[in-house]
Amino acid sequence: MIAQMRAIGRAAQKETRKSMRDRERRVHLPAGTDTAPTLKPPGADEAGSGNGAVHAAVPFDDIEE
Repeated sequence: MIAQMRAIGRAAQKETRKSMRDRERRVHLPAGTDTAPTLKPPGADEAGSGNGAVHAAVPFDDIEE
């Protein structure tokens, strides 16, 4: 029982230290950099109309084996 409590305490210390180090590493970064970039669907133009028109792939003329 005491060994379990000591293990829990050590794990909590590690997590606390890790979170503090991570926070210090991110101090110089601007806010909002942790969001994933937005991906555009295929066929969407730069204007962002995104009409959703998907063209079928052109089949190969001859297949090498």
